[in-house]
Amino acid sequence: MTVNHLSVSLDRPAGRRVLDGFFVLLLAAISCARVAQAQESSRPARATLKGWEEYARTTIQDRTGSFFGRLAEQGILQRFGHRELDAEYDLDLVSFSPSLEEEYRWYGRENGVRFWTGSINHLHLVQNAQFKATVPLSSSWAAAAQVYHQRTLQAHRSLVRLTVRHDLRPRRLQLVFSGTLKDDKPDTDLEAGLVVMGSGGSATVAFGVLDPFNDFITQTLGVEYLTDSIVDYTTQPFSGRVSVEWSLSRNLRLEAYALAVTPSSVRVSLSSDPAAGFSQDERYGYAAGLLEWTPNAATAIGVLATWVRSRIARSSASGARPADNFELTESETRWGLYAIHRFSSRFSAEGWVSRVIRPEDRLYRDPGAGVDARYRDRAWTGRVSGTYQAPSGFRGELGLDFVARGIPDPGAVPDRAFLADNNYRLRFDLGWRFGSRALFVVGSNIDLDKDNGTAIGTFDGGHGRFTFYW
Repeated sequence: MTVNHLSVSLDRPAGRRVLDGFFVLLLAAISCARVAQAQESSRPARATLKGWEEYARTTIQDRTGSFFGRLAEQGILQRFGHRELDAEYDLDLVSFSPSLEEEYRWYGRENGVRFWTGSINHLHLVQNAQFKATVPLSSSWAAAAQVYHQRTLQAHRSLVRLTVRHDLRPRRLQLVFSGTLKDDKPDTDLEAGLVVMGSGGSATVAFGVLDPFNDFITQTLGVEYLTDSIVDYTTQPFSGRVSVEWSLSRNLRLEAYALAVTPSSVRVSLSSDPAAGFSQDERYGYAAGLLEWTPNAATAIGVLATWVRSRIARSSASGARPADNFELTESETRWGLYAIHRFSSRFSAEGWVSRVIRPEDRLYRDPGAGVDARYRDRAWTGRVSGTYQAPSGFRGELGLDFVARGIPDPGAVPDRAFLADNNYRLRFDLGWRFGSRALFVVGSNIDLDKDNGTAIGTFDGGHGRFTFYW
């Protein structure tokens, strides 16, 4: 899901205006619910957290695909530290992302490819691409392949996930085996799970092992002679995961996700400089939930919450590098509201607003080894959009995207003080829809906050996306 220094925690008048606009949309959706019943389409309005859960899970399953790498001092989430990070980066991610309905539609299909991208500076784009396909192998077996491509300031990854499903009882009980494949062999993961299905939805319980072949490759095969940095697990990490999507009643739907990784330890040795090695303890987990009310097929109103936390504790193997003796704890908590409403078969509106809190604590054990940092990043973020969409043909969208952020103590981490800015922009999207098979969209942004000394109304970047289904 952008530079004046601010010493206050939040621009409250601006934040209230944004919230007021969102609640106007929310009330309009509720008040129009009965009228819209005569205009309902067969495809219900929905949102989902599956994209967030998939990204959070991939973050731990593909540590080598993180921007700064598997053993970076920036930790597991790696949200800050990139030299190209600016105040509008978080706003860019909001503007470039698919809409709530597009996201739900993607996770409701088994075969498709999609791509979305946008400009973050004069030279670089962020890019996200996904491909997925499912093939039946027999009456009770099926195989699926998924490809993830990400080029952002947090990740540079290309990951393949293969899944094999077996119906123990058709439409009731399913056994699932999955694994990730990387060109970096030790980064392969395995998982096995059980899916219980019913008339209301499905629930999945899965158990996995992270990097199960790492020690075999590095120790038994003797890879330490081929590379400079060797990672050996002294405590192997395992994962437990639960996901639920269930209709509690005719108009009420629940999504819930959770993952926990057992505490693990790695020992890192450097063949070129043994004294520079270190050991590292790691922990990671996340949880998320969504509750959605749909008074009719044209309207969806929901609440959501997400939480993710990671921790690394690093110790220099010989004590020769005091800078390697530190603890880093990162977490992100988000809660929010959203509303989707179709006024007719061609006109719709959607909006969401979230409160995001992103603390990060870095503590050094040795005096003088580094500067302790207790960073707190808090923001209201969201978007409100109105869309015209022909059943097959022209698509146009006008939206307002915003990030109203505050740092309680900007001086705690001086090089992040610029992230206390508030940023707003108008977004114009134009595209073409080919029935239910394909969608192309390109867009541009108009600056509303005079960042970097530019005037209001200045061009503020472009973006695009496409989706194919079959």
